[in-house]
Amino acid sequence: MNILIDGQTLETMEVNRGIGVYFKNILANMMKQSYVHNWYITISRKESLKTLDPWILKKIKPIVSNKFVPGTDYSRNNVFTRELNRIIKEKKIDAVWIPNPLMINVLFPDDKLDCKMFATIYDLIPVVMPAPGWPKEIKKEYDRRLNYLNEKEINFFFISEATKKDFEKYVGICKSNNKVTLLAADSKLFYRKREKSSLGAEPYIVFTGGFDYRKNIGGAIEALSKMKKIYSDAVVAAIKLYIVCRCSEEQKTEFYKKLKKLDLENQVILTGYISDEELSELYAGADVFFFPSLYEGFGLPILEAMLGGAYILSADNSSLPEVCGKHGMLCKADDVNDMANKLYQAIQNAKNETMEEKHARQEYAMGFSWEEAAMESLSAIEGVEIMEEDGEKKKIAIVTPWPDQQTGIANYVFKFVPYLSKYFEVDIFIDNTIEKKCQFRPNNYGNIYNIKELDSRHDDYEQILYQMGNNSSFHTGVYNYLKKYPGIVEIHDFILQPFFYHSYFLKKQYDVFAEAIELGYGEEGLDYFRNLKQGNIQNENFQFPMSHSVSRAAKKTIFHNHWSGEQMGDREDIVIIPLPCHDRFDVNPATAESIREGFLKKFNIHSGEIVIGCFGFVNENKRPDKIISAVEKLIEKNLKLRLVFFGKSNFSGMNDIIRQKNLEGIVHITGYVDYDEYAVGLEMCDIIVNLRYPSMGEASGTLCEAFKYGKPVLVSDINQYTEYPDEVCWKVPVGRYEVEVMEKMLEYLIAHEDVRNALGNNAKAYADTVLAPESIAKIYYNVIHTFEDME
Repeated sequence: MNILIDGQTLETMEVNRGIGVYFKNILANMMKQSYVHNWYITISRKESLKTLDPWILKKIKPIVSNKFVPGTDYSRNNVFTRELNRIIKEKKIDAVWIPNPLMINVLFPDDKLDCKMFATIYDLIPVVMPAPGWPKEIKKEYDRRLNYLNEKEINFFFISEATKKDFEKYVGICKSNNKVTLLAADSKLFYRKREKSSLGAEPYIVFTGGFDYRKNIGGAIEALSKMKKIYSDAVVAAIKLYIVCRCSEEQKTEFYKKLKKLDLENQVILTGYISDEELSELYAGADVFFFPSLYEGFGLPILEAMLGGAYILSADNSSLPEVCGKHGMLCKADDVNDMANKLYQAIQNAKNETMEEKHARQEYAMGFSWEEAAMESLSAIEGVEIMEEDGEKKKIAIVTPWPDQQTGIANYVFKFVPYLSKYFEVDIFIDNTIEKKCQFRPNNYGNIYNIKELDSRHDDYEQILYQMGNNSSFHTGVYNYLKKYPGIVEIHDFILQPFFYHSYFLKKQYDVFAEAIELGYGEEGLDYFRNLKQGNIQNENFQFPMSHSVSRAAKKTIFHNHWSGEQMGDREDIVIIPLPCHDRFDVNPATAESIREGFLKKFNIHSGEIVIGCFGFVNENKRPDKIISAVEKLIEKNLKLRLVFFGKSNFSGMNDIIRQKNLEGIVHITGYVDYDEYAVGLEMCDIIVNLRYPSMGEASGTLCEAFKYGKPVLVSDINQYTEYPDEVCWKVPVGRYEVEVMEKMLEYLIAHEDVRNALGNNAKAYADTVLAPESIAKIYYNVIHTFEDME
């Protein structure tokens, strides 16, 4: 899908307030949970994007125009709308998200948008609590937007059930799909572990808000004054009230006059603006958080204060009971006596509550998740429901390597066929014309045929899916049949030059090589072929990667990363589908223990030593020399570790490097490992290093497996690997500082088990959601099902 975001929020004062916090967190998490979509954002200044997550900046495509400058000149709404529809047409946008439709300081469409539209509703304050003195033009525009939202086919995100009910009460019943996507507080910033349950040495209450009537700052101080009159104990006399809000000098002066009148000038501290870090510290020491607001769309400060450990006293209106759950006391915000009595009770409860109760409140607050809210939002935007056929499943053929052929693509297809079989009957066609003695595993979801049988059976299938990689032993027949019976080709390595060079050029099948390079690169490619044949140049992999040649022989092309797709130019026949992360290997426990003991003995691994693993065939582009150099530096620092390469090595001189660095007892190469050994090796490792440079644009099955096993992983900061979120894997820069940075990363991970665990948990969560094979199979279904008939 192509998804367009209205980015005006980033250019308003709300960018760092509740709406901005919501917008940035939902956008970041939607993008991190969605590998396949293209994301665009409209802004008037590119600098506005600087407040977004750095990883998002690499992924999102800005559309910059002065037509998107936010403001209250509503005569510009028409130009704004026309420009949005122009972009929708040009970029083939499937869905637009307007995150701020009722903010009066931004533009809003004045006509229907030519695609699905999604809008976030935070509250209906101007309707529920009309503010006196609103300019007529603004009131008119606000009412227009309410009518637009009611009349058009719009999908809504509400930030609370209460907001949804208000919308249905005051505006109208939603005509389209809608989701309630609750907000979340930043646990990294606001969580503090409390060590004791009694009141602090200098007890205090925190109130956040402002001089907006709705925040009820006057009611708060009147309640404190009333409590002092009703209850005359020492705590009440000494307790402080911190009021956190921006204020002008005029507001401050008037406010202190009122404090003096209520005899509170020594108990109430008006902080003015403070940073989030300062607010976090204030929450962390607070005994009670007092939030007597008259109306809130959500009430995010409640969750922030809960994370800090404060006892909660909140108003009982709007969304606030929904946010508090069973973990806050409620009061009537329009009743000073009730607030005073409840405030005193809250202080006593804070004094007497157990640590278990305090921690339960913090756990409750941590249960609100931006990731979950984003997942709900994304599922609504995608809106793709898989409709299974009532009758027979359609048949597809996959032309591919197949186990026990020793190639990652064979393993990938073997593990993915069960998920595809939910939607298709899958037959497998194998090329074993070069390696004829290989034994093949059964296909439990269809038939297995020799590739030559495709000549008589190709008309039996709805689609033919060809798997292309660089191993000439297993893909020569695949490519030859792709040319005979074009279908959908799945390219696993963007750089396919080695395949063509070894399969055709070195075997003097010059006509096939020349035809392919001309198809992909025209006369310039043919010139390269002629010079190569005449010996004028050496073969070079990157100038003509040959994936263009393969793609042009097919009807549609699947890549597993955006980087590869982007190299193909703006072509509609290119589809990006990520490589799925399959379930962990099922190894017999007794077998696994035997293999483990064998590895421990063979590599002399002792208890407490960190095992760093690299998996798959070892060649130069996996940077084994750089990894060994980084490990050498760690050994010089007396760190206890082992480095194990699980796989056959094709890197010449590798054993010499190990000897020269005196690392024979530290660095080990297993040679070829079978499935069980591979699985046990993954389980044993504490850290995985999965580098690639130069990159072939390949999809790494070993990386997916490391994610699924919940392992912390280092990857090269290049091409397709930059597409993974930074919290899923750490990225090592290629070049001058590669060894030094890798050394520091490994050293930090070795020293901090909690960080290893956190990084591994993030990787597994990503594998279980974004890269889940069930989800990826649905994408394949849509690609194949919606593709035109092959005839």
